[in-house]
Amino acid sequence: MIVEYTKAIIVKLLNIFIVSIGAIFLILIGPSIDEAFPVVYPFNVDYVQQLDNKVEIYGTALKIRDCKQTDVQVLAYDNNHVATLGSIEYKDTPTGIISTRPKSDNTQNWGPWVLTVPINTTNIELSALHKCHILWDTRTYFTSLTLKDYK
Repeated sequence: MIVEYTKAIIVKLLNIFIVSIGAIFLILIGPSIDEAFPVVYPFNVDYVQQLDNKVEIYGTALKIRDCKQTDVQVLAYDNNHVATLGSIEYKDTPTGIISTRPKSDNTQNWGPWVLTVPINTTNIELSALHKCHILWDTRTYFTSLTLKDYK
């Protein structure tokens, strides 16, 4: 009787351990796997105009996964490769704030977007966060712009 009870406890503890390891693996590795399947691809910048600390851009993109966009992040780098968060104004929406586009088989126009970055910015990286499921936000790398190319 004691042996059977001990076996039952060991089996329950082993099941809890396996489920816990699986959950930890999912939380740690899941986002990296998810990023291998971008929400938007390709993301093309067709126009760039820089004026002091404002950069206006627009282009085309193909949204290939049906996820809700929650943020676009602007990282502005200086000559020392120090990153600062920039801001973004969406001129292509009535409210000037982020909106979610539908998944499509066709390329969609986006922009103009006006990025505000520090005056000494040399490079900008754009990436987006999308809510594809309840576990985590999915990051999609959009593009990198070297500003000296557009001055």
